[in-house]
Amino acid sequence: MKIVVIDPGHGGEDPGAIGKRIENGQEKIYKEADFTWDISRKLWGLLAKEYSVFLTRKERETKSLQERVLLTNRLSANLFLSVHINSASSRQARGYEAFCVKTPIKGYEKYYPYSQKFRDIIISELTKEFPNWVNRGGKEANFYVLKFTSCPSVLVELGFISNEKDLELLLKDEIRQKLALTLKRSIDNYFTLFRKR
Repeated sequence: MKIVVIDPGHGGEDPGAIGKRIENGQEKIYKEADFTWDISRKLWGLLAKEYSVFLTRKERETKSLQERVLLTNRLSANLFLSVHINSASSRQARGYEAFCVKTPIKGYEKYYPYSQKFRDIIISELTKEFPNWVNRGGKEANFYVLKFTSCPSVLVELGFISNEKDLELLLKDEIRQKLALTLKRSIDNYFTLFRKR
């Protein structure tokens, strides 16, 4: 059974990005960590029958990036996916994007083409499921969790908590469920393509 690690971004003492909006005359604050947990937990439930699935943290748990990577590598995971919600100083920025590592460390270069393919599959599936949402594309960055995991790894940003329209989408449970289903299809498609990975 393939081992998949899902990393709900932030958590515990680290709320991640913060979104605000006025509801019933009061300012309501939303935390990235709550959205990443909910989507990741939904994804875990969808994957659990077909894969050996691990979450890098519990709901209110604080975990360092090093601890998340260490868990993934100890498990000898076949695939790693870090789930995040974006934020920007411009409230106009919105949409989804996905990253693979930019500069693999020595010995991990072999994972790069698989990470790249997994990233592209995620973008393709999100585009199919959300054709009217802004596609910011596949990118590369040297995020810690991408650089030091010893398996194909992707970090996905599912909308901007700082954008009113994206936040409105993320507040809908059916949208978060759709996002989890889309990520599940992406993982299925990846393993269909790379059965021996």
